[in-house]
Amino acid sequence: MLPLINERSVASAVDVGCNVGWFSIQLAQRGIVTTGIESFAKYYRTALYARDKLGLENWGILAATLTPDNTALLPRADCYLFLSVWHHIVRDHGIERASDFARDVWERTGSVLFFESGEEELPTSWGLPPLGPNARDWFERYLASTCIGGQVRHLGEHRAFAPDGEACFRNLYAVVRTVD
Repeated sequence: MLPLINERSVASAVDVGCNVGWFSIQLAQRGIVTTGIESFAKYYRTALYARDKLGLENWGILAATLTPDNTALLPRADCYLFLSVWHHIVRDHGIERASDFARDVWERTGSVLFFESGEEELPTSWGLPPLGPNARDWFERYLASTCIGGQVRHLGEHRAFAPDGEACFRNLYAVVRTVD
């Protein structure tokens, strides 16, 4: 992600579902004004503690449970991190509402959106559509059709964990804005 962040001269960022703030910290330490959004009190309290200990005045935390109905809370920023969140929205609200949410995130993204989601490791109860012919191709098509005016770039695979704790691999994407 860092090469694209540098290439795009990112000055502001939003980390949706920031957990305890690892990515938000990395961004803020590079001088990027960052908003982390987290709904779980244990995580955002830890993030606030870390922020205060590190003296990062350019990083704020929005304690909120985001849904497709309250995306107006999302600020505009050069960069959005939308990592390991989308599949939770699909599970809780369905694929159509998750797509609305993703479009709203993209609308607020000025330059680059980083995206990662659960894939074939998720049980059918999560409600993801069939990811055929493979997850990478499916998400590249999905992001291209959802993030109008963006170019989808596959950044590689990384290790992750399935809901049952088993190791798996997931794909990481960047959607780079090409049209305003």
